[in-house]
Amino acid sequence: MTREDKDMIRVAKRAERDTEPLMERQKKSLSIAKNALELQLLSKARTIFSYLPTQSEVDTHPILWELPGATILVPKMIDDKIVACIKKDLVPGYLGIEEPRECEQIPLDEIDVVLIPGIAFDEKGNRIGRGMGHFDRFLKKVECPIIGLAFEFQIVEKIPTDSYDVPVDMIVTERRIIDCTH
Repeated sequence: MTREDKDMIRVAKRAERDTEPLMERQKKSLSIAKNALELQLLSKARTIFSYLPTQSEVDTHPILWELPGATILVPKMIDDKIVACIKKDLVPGYLGIEEPRECEQIPLDEIDVVLIPGIAFDEKGNRIGRGMGHFDRFLKKVECPIIGLAFEFQIVEKIPTDSYDVPVDMIVTERRIIDCTH
C-alpha cells in the first residue's frame, strides 16, 4: 500500500464519518464510552490525556464525565507541537478545537493513559489521522497505553504505515474492544 492509498482511506472514512447523522454519532459515542469505562486501565487511571472532539469525531465528554477523580489533560498547540495541559478555561484554538487558554502542564511520565482520535484504524492498531503528524509526534514521547476511539465503520482491513506512525494499544468502538498488542 502506498501514501496514495493512505490518502484515499483518509478521504473515504472522513466522508463516511462526516455524513453519519448527529444523533447516530451521539448514540454510538455513548456506547463507546460505556465500553471504554469497562477498561480498568482507564477507570483506575489518575491522569488521562484525551483529545476533545471536533467535527464528527467520537465524543469523549461522556467518558471524561465519568472520571471525576482523574486529572484530565488535553492537547494545546504551542509552536506547532501538542502540549498536554490541564483541562480548564477552554477556548477555541488550533483549527477551532477547544484548548485551555493557559497551559498548566504535567510531566508526560505522569500520564496513565491516552485517548486518541483517528479517521481510520486497523486491528493491529495502525491509525490514520488528519495527516499532519501532530499526534504521532506527541505519542512518541509518552510511555503509557494508547487507546484509539472509533466508530465501527472506521475499522479497515489494513492501514499503510510509515516509520513515523505510532500505533495504538487498543481500539474501542461501539461494538467491541480490540486489543492490538497480541
